[in-house]
Amino acid sequence: MKTFTHMLLAAGLALIGQQASAQQVLDNYENTRLVDYPATQGTITVVANPGSNAVNSSTSCAGYARDGSQSYANIALQPKNGVKFANVAAYVAGTRRISLKIRSSAPAGTPLLIVLQNRAKAIATPYVYPQGNFSGYFNGATTVVNAWETVTFTYSAVGSDPTVTANDIDQLALYVAPNSSSSLTYYLDDITGPEITSTTTAARSSASSLAALATPYPNPSTTAVHLPYSLEKAGTVSLGLYDMMGRRVATAIDNQAKPAGDYSADLNTANLARGLYTCRLVIDGVALTRPLSVE
Repeated sequence: MKTFTHMLLAAGLALIGQQASAQQVLDNYENTRLVDYPATQGTITVVANPGSNAVNSSTSCAGYARDGSQSYANIALQPKNGVKFANVAAYVAGTRRISLKIRSSAPAGTPLLIVLQNRAKAIATPYVYPQGNFSGYFNGATTVVNAWETVTFTYSAVGSDPTVTANDIDQLALYVAPNSSSSLTYYLDDITGPEITSTTTAARSSASSLAALATPYPNPSTTAVHLPYSLEKAGTVSLGLYDMMGRRVATAIDNQAKPAGDYSADLNTANLARGLYTCRLVIDGVALTRPLSVE
């Protein structure tokens, strides 16, 4: 396919000098599902969004029914295929931040806690705290009731396992309402954190053996952007626009099966804030991206 070959070559040239992305959406419970949940104290399932608002208009989200018998009930998130997160030092330094969207009927001020871990060490027995934990805690708290909000976590140093380094992390433990007996259901979405090593190349690429995403135009965009792309093979495709926090702000295609061929899509950018965005094409779990400036 000539168009695909030309797009692949152009994408390769455009990659020269690009820096690797340092964070990504790990799970939006729709078309981006990069993590598994090997252990959950309570139950977590994909459910319909219980109350769309400006913060979260997604169709689906996670419903986490917390186990009230566990004071420190948590959800373990682990990259698929047994790989690790990329180096997490920037999160400790505060130059990158973990975030998620949450909605619940719990009181404002409900604490949230995240611990980055090496799973093998964290589950080894007999357990001696803080084995498996890296560096410290990431703390957040809710501010509203029965409405979606984005919580961004702040790092604080606490006792940790000195044998676990910034390159050893393969598990993120999320504690909702720690040190409580809450058995409420908490709705979660767009969990954003460290990049996963197996998707590093795909996350910063514009082409793969499956597809190619051409340069969007016009760029900068003021009212609309045209997104040409090509599929070498049939696959399940999503195409959207994401802000610098990894939040999806516009969708052109959502989880549609498409045959091989050349395609294009248009997105309205007139109502977006000025700034930098990422055009993201996902085919069969592989993400291809292009930068876009909105003015």
